[in-house]
Amino acid sequence: MKRDRKKAFLIVFGVIIALVWSGLLFCAMEVYERVRWNRIQISNEFVLEEQSKHARFTQAFSDSLWEEPWYTYKKNQEVTFDFNGKRFEILTNNLGLRDDFVAIPKPKGLFRILCVGGSTTVEGWTNETTYPNLLEKRLKNTFPSVSLEVINCGVSGLNSNSELKKIG
Repeated sequence: MKRDRKKAFLIVFGVIIALVWSGLLFCAMEVYERVRWNRIQISNEFVLEEQSKHARFTQAFSDSLWEEPWYTYKKNQEVTFDFNGKRFEILTNNLGLRDDFVAIPKPKGLFRILCVGGSTTVEGWTNETTYPNLLEKRLKNTFPSVSLEVINCGVSGLNSNSELKKIG
């Protein structure tokens, strides 16, 4: 009986020691990977170029575009700048959306599609190159007899909590 207890104690003790060493090993691996990632971020030319792009975009959008940063755009704003020889342009409409003028109330007989989301919805070099605008063109070509519009309700940086707040 005493021998069984001692054996069980040694097994439990061994398992605990193995778990502690595994935890220490995983912590050491995490620290190593974070240091490695940091080295990549400060030396990799592609990472540095992307950080530079992000900094210039953020600078361009700083005060002139936002009503409430990362939540709503100001109405009827224009932000344009050249980036690596390419023109980047954001125009907001009467509702503060990156789209054309939106009539309120909706005209009778008009079918509206709203595209909501974050950067992937609002993304594009111009308003015309955002996916909601491209979708609208394709739908109008496919259904020429239907009066329709697709409205880009996207906002850069918007997440599901912000979307819920906007709906409520």
